[in-house]
Amino acid sequence: MKRNYKIPIIGEVLDDKPLTGSQDNPLCSIPLTKMARDAGIKGLTGYECLEYNVDEGWVLIRAEVDTEAHKWLIGMLLTLPQVAKDRGWRLDTKELQRVRAQRL
Repeated sequence: MKRNYKIPIIGEVLDDKPLTGSQDNPLCSIPLTKMARDAGIKGLTGYECLEYNVDEGWVLIRAEVDTEAHKWLIGMLLTLPQVAKDRGWRLDTKELQRVRAQRL
């Protein structure tokens, strides 16, 4: 089944018109498929980005999941910001703010 989830974005944003990330610290969602595999969850087979908000630091994804993976994801959603923080994953928008200030 396909389900939508809002998850954190990590990496460095260089610009938002168009959305551009750093080569050294590319933009991406947190690595859900790897996290699922590490947790023994096999039912998350992939996902696509539907919408993002770099100001709020999230991406809306549509994931192909089975029931077990959906339950695991629902349980993880509340802890994902803390998991990202614990692992040192963050969204760096300093360069984006500088670029936006220059546009004014």
